[in-house]
Amino acid sequence: MSTTRKVLREKVGGVMGLYYNGTCSALGTTATLVDAVGLKSSLKGSQEWVGQYLYRPAAAAAGDMTRQIYTFDPATGTLVPDTAWTNAPANAEAYEIYRYLHPEKEMVNCIDQGLARCFYKYWDILTLVTDGNMETSGVTNWTVSNSAATKVTSGVPRGTQALRSTNAAASGYLRTASIDVRSSTSYFVSVYCRVISGTSVTATLTLYDVTNSAALATDTSTGMNWERLTCAYAVPSTCQQVQVRLTGSALNSITEWKDLVLLPYSVDEIALPSWVTESAYVIDLYEAMGDYLYQHTPLQPWPWWRVVESRDAVVPFTARLSPRPNGHPILIEGHRPYGALSADTTATYCAEELAVAAIRCEAYKWLMASGPLADTQRFTTLWKLAETDFREKSRQYQPRIRRRVQHSEPF
Repeated sequence: MSTTRKVLREKVGGVMGLYYNGTCSALGTTATLVDAVGLKSSLKGSQEWVGQYLYRPAAAAAGDMTRQIYTFDPATGTLVPDTAWTNAPANAEAYEIYRYLHPEKEMVNCIDQGLARCFYKYWDILTLVTDGNMETSGVTNWTVSNSAATKVTSGVPRGTQALRSTNAAASGYLRTASIDVRSSTSYFVSVYCRVISGTSVTATLTLYDVTNSAALATDTSTGMNWERLTCAYAVPSTCQQVQVRLTGSALNSITEWKDLVLLPYSVDEIALPSWVTESAYVIDLYEAMGDYLYQHTPLQPWPWWRVVESRDAVVPFTARLSPRPNGHPILIEGHRPYGALSADTTATYCAEELAVAAIRCEAYKWLMASGPLADTQRFTTLWKLAETDFREKSRQYQPRIRRRVQHSEPF
């Protein structure tokens, strides 16, 4: 179940007691917002909302979303912003009020920083192919020839997406970008594929020599269930770059592809995926031994490995392996922090309770440093309580990490 940034912002504001939401009871002006139902009061004073942030999430102009409240008339439930809007608040338009935390700045930062403290289990592959796991949004990393490329989410053997090729002509294909290789070095290629539709369709994996314009090795399948294609070849001494091509043989045929691996046999250090920004994110490495879905494939722990960290390098994190790759896919078991949310409608799969607990910690931390000086001690106490709650939620929701004990050097 996913939770949007809007929901997280409202939940955190509500739990912290720094949030109010309502609906305009009438058409306002560029200098007034009216809620005669929720804000009108004979008990509240004129300073009740002054200085707090007034947020209009549905404002037509992005620059109209956030203002500070300049004056408040409790007799009519009217708020006056510090700066006039371009477009007046509409009748029945939703609005929100935040104390201390700017809803588009500090609150968003707290949400993103809180989510970065929450982790989930993640599996990936080692490969030299950009978007080899097919998890990147869109298909800009793939070049088409007499075919159309899309990403699909149904029937995927691992992860969340697979790459689909729909042919516009016979032998249409998708290909990778050109990849630099070492001449006279043996490489292996591996990919999972299945035929979705078409008559007498053959799916073909091809390792292609770009330098010499020649196919080096191929493997084929006609199966409609996921299976692994693989081939290996010692690239010629004159070869400097290769591509991998994923081909469907027939007009209008549809094939799907997942986890394209290209690795050399002869090296013992391989670049880790870009999401590995800390050594601790890698839990273990495994060898996929079989030819079919990972659910049915024995995973053998790699005998020995280490993460090598060079933060000033082009590739800051690599995996040193012993023995060297042997023709089977290598899977990474990792745990990743949840990513930042780019818009109110963007959602995270982090458990809502865990996310709210983490965001509260970050919000109180910000208030301790930047909130009213008179409230610093109170915010410090609330931050400590929030951290305790986050630790309890972490025991319930965060993945449990079990790491193998390995020798300091291969043996």
